[in-house]
Amino acid sequence: MNILVVDDREEGRYLLEVLLKGSGHAVTGAANGQEALERLQSGSFDLIISDILMPVMDGFQLCRKVKTDESLRHIPFIVYTATYTGPQDEAFAIKVGADRFIQKPCDPDALMEAIQDVMAAVKGRDSVPGPPPVHEEEMLKLYSERLVRKLEQKMMELEGEVQARRETEEALRASERKYRLLAENTLDVIWAMDMDLVFTYVNPAIQGSLGYSQEEWLGTRLPEHCDEKNFAKVSEVIAAEMAKGQRSSGVIVEVVLLNRNGEEIPFEVHGRVNFDEEGDPVGLQGIARNISERKRAENALKESEKKYRELYDFLPIPVYEMDFEANITSANRAVYDTFRATEEDLKKGFKGWQLLSSEGVAKSTENIRRLIKGEKIAGTEYELRRLDGSSFPGIIISSVIYRDDKPVGLRGAVVDITERKRGEKEREALQAQLLQAQKLEAMGRLAGGVAHDFNNKLPVILGYVQMAMNDLDKADPLYGNLQQVMNAGKQSVDIVRQLLAFARKQVITPEVLDLNETIEGMLKMLRRLIGEDIHLAWEPATDLWPVRMDPSQMDQILANLCVNARDAISGVGKVTIETRNTVLNEAYCAEHAGAMPGDYVMLKVSDNGCGMDREIQKKIFEPFFTTKEVGKGTGLGLATVYGIVNQNSGFIDVASEPGKGTVFRIYLPRHTGEVVEKGTAVEAEIPRSRGETILIVEDDSPVLGLTRRTLETLGYETLTSSNPKEAITIARKHPGQLHLLITDVILPEMSGKELAIEISKIRPDILTLYMSGYTANVIAHQGVLDEGVHFIGKPFTP
Repeated sequence: MNILVVDDREEGRYLLEVLLKGSGHAVTGAANGQEALERLQSGSFDLIISDILMPVMDGFQLCRKVKTDESLRHIPFIVYTATYTGPQDEAFAIKVGADRFIQKPCDPDALMEAIQDVMAAVKGRDSVPGPPPVHEEEMLKLYSERLVRKLEQKMMELEGEVQARRETEEALRASERKYRLLAENTLDVIWAMDMDLVFTYVNPAIQGSLGYSQEEWLGTRLPEHCDEKNFAKVSEVIAAEMAKGQRSSGVIVEVVLLNRNGEEIPFEVHGRVNFDEEGDPVGLQGIARNISERKRAENALKESEKKYRELYDFLPIPVYEMDFEANITSANRAVYDTFRATEEDLKKGFKGWQLLSSEGVAKSTENIRRLIKGEKIAGTEYELRRLDGSSFPGIIISSVIYRDDKPVGLRGAVVDITERKRGEKEREALQAQLLQAQKLEAMGRLAGGVAHDFNNKLPVILGYVQMAMNDLDKADPLYGNLQQVMNAGKQSVDIVRQLLAFARKQVITPEVLDLNETIEGMLKMLRRLIGEDIHLAWEPATDLWPVRMDPSQMDQILANLCVNARDAISGVGKVTIETRNTVLNEAYCAEHAGAMPGDYVMLKVSDNGCGMDREIQKKIFEPFFTTKEVGKGTGLGLATVYGIVNQNSGFIDVASEPGKGTVFRIYLPRHTGEVVEKGTAVEAEIPRSRGETILIVEDDSPVLGLTRRTLETLGYETLTSSNPKEAITIARKHPGQLHLLITDVILPEMSGKELAIEISKIRPDILTLYMSGYTANVIAHQGVLDEGVHFIGKPFTP
C-alpha cells in the first residue's frame, strides 16, 4: 500500500515513515497541504495521513479539497494530530470528509489497527460517497472556530515551550557558572588539546601547579612541557586510546611535566580522546593532578618498607608469616639460614609443618586452635628440622594475623636454643659435679671425725697390747693371741690412715720431687704387686717439670691405682704408667670440675681391663664403695687417691667404657720454687729421761694414762691434765721447771695451739709437742705442718 504522510514536523514524518515501512508499506512525505496536493496530482496513493496545523495549507483544508475533488475523494483520509482541543475537532474532521480522527501520541499497534479498520471499511463500500452537504457559510464558521481554537492551543504550547527553553537556558547558564567556578577554583589542572596536541583550554590551576598563566599556556604544545621519555609515553597512550575508538572510556597515566623553572613535577593525568558523530577523533581533554606530595609519601613509604625489610632481614632470629594452609608467605633471611633453605624451596610448595616432627605438628595444631580462640600462649619448645635433615631445639612464638577482623594466618619467630640447651647440660653436669664434690667433702668430714675417734682408741689398744707383749715370753701362748690383736690393730691403723688421706687430714711432709725418679724407684715393688701375668709399661717424659708433695703419698697413689688396674684385668693384661708436661687452658677447665688453668705434670695410669660404666664412675671416689667381692677390697683405695690429689691442689680425670679399659689422669701443679736437697734419715735410739718434767694434756683418759705410763717407763716425771684450764693452773703453780708440753690438738674450751701460747706466757722456755688423730688446720694447712711445729700422729705405740 502506498501512503502519503503530511506533517510539517520532520521528526513526525520520520516516525510514521519508519513504522509504516516496517509494516511493508510505501511512504511519501509532504510538509503541508499544498505540497500534499502536488504529490497527489503526480502519483497514486491508497491512504492519506495528515496533521492539522501546518503552514501554507492546514489539514482541514487539504481534507476538504481531497474530498471535493472527483479524482481524489476515493482515497481514505486519516487525521493524525497532537493539537486536540476537544470532541469538536474530531466532529469537524468527519464533517469535512475524514475517515478517522486519531490523536497523537498513539500506540503503534493501535495506529496500525486503525489503518487496517479504515482500509477494510473502504473496501466494503459499494461506491465512493460524495462530499457531505455543508453550506459554505456554515463550513467557514466551523473552520474558523476550529482553526482559532487550534491556533490558541498552539500559541499556548509555544509559550510553554519558550518558557521551558528560557528555564533550560537559565539552568544551563547556572550550570556553566557552577562548573566554571569549579574549574577556576579547583587545585587540579583541567585541560583540553586539539589533535595537534596544542592546548586549547586550561584552568587557572596551571599557575599554582607549573608557574604559567592561562594566557601563557594556551597555544603551547605538549612536547614543550615534558622530556622525550614522558612525551613518548603520552604519545603511546594516546595512540592506544585512539585505536579503541568510541569504546574508549579514558585512561589514567602518570607523567612528569616541567614547570616554568624546568623542574620536574609528577602528575596523575585522567584523560580521554573526544570523537565526533562519525567516530573521528577531534581532541583530547582531561584533568591533571600534581602528585608531588603523594610521590614524596610513596617514596617515604618505600624507604620505610625498605628499612623494615632490611631490619626484618637483619634480625638474627627467623621471623615468618604463614597462612592456615601452612604456606610460608613471608620469611626473613634468618629463616633461610637457620633452616638451610632457599627462596626456591618456598616457591615449590614448601609447607611449614615440614619443619616439625609429628609430635610437633600435633602440638602446633593445638596451639593454633588456642590462639584463634584468643588465648595467650608463651613460646613453645619444638624439635625443629632443617631441610638437610638435621634438627635443633627451638622455641616458636606466634600470634594470629587478622584482616577485616578475620584470622587469616600466623606471624611467628623462632629462637634457636641449641646453645641454651648445651648450657643447661653443662650446668647440669657442673651441678652434678658440685653435688659430687659436696658429697665427697661431707664424706671427708665424716671420715676425718671417725678417724679422729679411732685414733684416740687405737693408741690405747696398741699401746697396752705392746706393753703386755713386752711382759711375756714369745713362747707363751698368750703372746701369739696378743700378736693377732696387734696385727688387727695395725690394719686398723692403715684404714684410718686411708680415711685421713681421703679427708685430706693426714699430716704430710712435702718435698720437691722429680716424678720420674720417684716412680722408677717404685717399679720393682709395683711389678710384684700386680703379678707376672700383667705387663707394666713405663713411659716417662723427658725434661719433666718438678712437683712438690710427700713422697709417701705418691707411693699410695701408684699402689692403689695399680692394684685397681690389676683387679680389673682378667688373666693376661697390660698396665701403662706415663708422665708428661701439660698446659691446661680455660676451655679445658670449663669442662672439667676442679681444674684450674696453668702448668701441670700429668701422671697417667691406664689398663686394658674390664672398664666401667658411667654410673660406677660417679661413685668410685666415695669411701667404702667397691665393685669387688666381699673381703677383697675396702673401697678406700681410690678415695685415698682422690684425697691425696686434692690435698696437693691437683685433680683427677677418669675415662672408661665397659670392655675398653680405664685411664686415670692425675694432674699435679708444676713447682716453680727452689729445689731443696733432701736430707738423709738416720735411725736413733729411743731417748731416756735426764730428769726432765713433761706436762701431758689429753681429754681422752685412756690415751692420757697410756702416754703418762709410757713416759714414766722411760724415766720422765709427768704432770697430767684433761682440760686446758687445769693445765694452765698446773703450769702456773708447779714449783719446778717444765721442760716439755705434750698436748692434744683438739681440746675442749680451746685448741692445743692456744693452750701452748697461754702456757708459753707463763713458762717461756717450755717446748711443745702436739699429738692428734688429725690436725683440723690448727697447726697445719692442707696437712702441711706450720713451720717450727713438732707433731706426733695418733695412733702411736710406746
